[in-house]
Amino acid sequence: MRSVSIASKILGSPADLQDFPAEGTPRADCTRTCTDRRSRHLLFADWRWAYRGRRKSVRRTIDASRVMLDWYHPSLLFFIVTTYVLSGIDAVLTLTLLEMGVATEANPFMHLLLAENVHLFAGVKSLLTGIGLVCLALYSNHCVFERVRVDRVIYALFTIYCVLVAYELQLLRMAESAGWPG
Repeated sequence: MRSVSIASKILGSPADLQDFPAEGTPRADCTRTCTDRRSRHLLFADWRWAYRGRRKSVRRTIDASRVMLDWYHPSLLFFIVTTYVLSGIDAVLTLTLLEMGVATEANPFMHLLLAENVHLFAGVKSLLTGIGLVCLALYSNHCVFERVRVDRVIYALFTIYCVLVAYELQLLRMAESAGWPG
């Protein structure tokens, strides 16, 4: 004889329990035919993520390394947008310093693009920075090398760009005080 459980109280009388198998035994009509939705990548698993975020935290510890969240802290958006703007300011200041003859482009790839065309340089720099920041945002809740969270990398990039822009502004002030534009 089966004991009366919470399920039987919700579903009805204990006689209704005969329709359900005992715990641990699979039902024949409950076989799954589709693949597990959690094994698919977030971008292809569900189209609703584009309209509203749903997952704010990882529900299972086993999923912590492979699940991407679709809700991010609002401060993360601030750091990403500000880093992107600082990248644009860096590009303008770099072009200004190069025009004045005070500095040279340190990145060999960007130096090659700059020698080709200034607009190509600015476009590729904006595109690469934007794609990189979006990818970092998608993986912001994951860890790199099992120790460093990716959102900390975003904060570090923000700090690096702040220091770089401050350095370029200092170079510009020094060049103007030495009479470089004239």
